[in-house]
Amino acid sequence: MDTKRFAIARWEGDTASGRGIINAPQSGLLKSLRYGPKRNYTGGFSTGESSPEELIAAAHSGCFSMSLAAQLAAAGFSPEVISTRAEVMLESEEDPDISQINLEVKAVVPGVDSVTFFQLAEYSSRNCPVSKLLGAGIICLQAELVEYADAQFPETVE
Repeated sequence: MDTKRFAIARWEGDTASGRGIINAPQSGLLKSLRYGPKRNYTGGFSTGESSPEELIAAAHSGCFSMSLAAQLAAAGFSPEVISTRAEVMLESEEDPDISQINLEVKAVVPGVDSVTFFQLAEYSSRNCPVSKLLGAGIICLQAELVEYADAQFPETVE
């Protein structure tokens, strides 16, 4: 069965001073999410404002984590936690180009050795649907198998 998801973006104004909002009506989770190119004095985006690059990073980290969980399960392992940070590298503000995506994954997977873990992570970095779409040639992977007590994970999943 094919799955179709969609989002709607609305942009007003020119690139330098305009603003946009994104809505994802199917899930309702993205509702009037503000996005734009404005940078604050620290070089980051304004608080409460996302960017297309940040949304790509969010999609890629989620997709990769699910793909790695599936690969681990298919190999007979039960992952407890997989935490992935995706960093999208946008170069040149005049003619922007996404030059690279860095995936950093830390996971707690009882019974798996580090070589097998890295092989499955490498496979997922090239073959999750978002990686395939983005072109696996620009994706750099750092994979670390950790003990639960040593793990520095972001928020828990409720």
